Amino acid sequence: MSVIGQARTSFHAKLLKGILTTNSQGVVSNADSSNTNSKAIAKGIAEILNVETLSERTAAQTSGKQFELICCEFLQETFL
Repeated sequence: MSVIGQARTSFHAKLLKGILTTNSQGVVSNADSSNTNSKAIAKGIAEILNVETLSERTAAQTSGKQFELICCEFLQETFL
């Protein structure tokens, strides 16, 4: 597997470890729960990544910071 492929696999695994979850109503954590299109897109991404974690959404600032760090790690692994 290529360096980028390995980094992408690691990136997805980190997202699935806790940031990307589905709540008890089936809404994925990266969706705008009041927007039908956002929920559909998020659900599609979750299905591709096989999201299985059921959890209520983490506070936006907390999950946003975690997402930033995971993205930063991905960029460092692949381009630096």
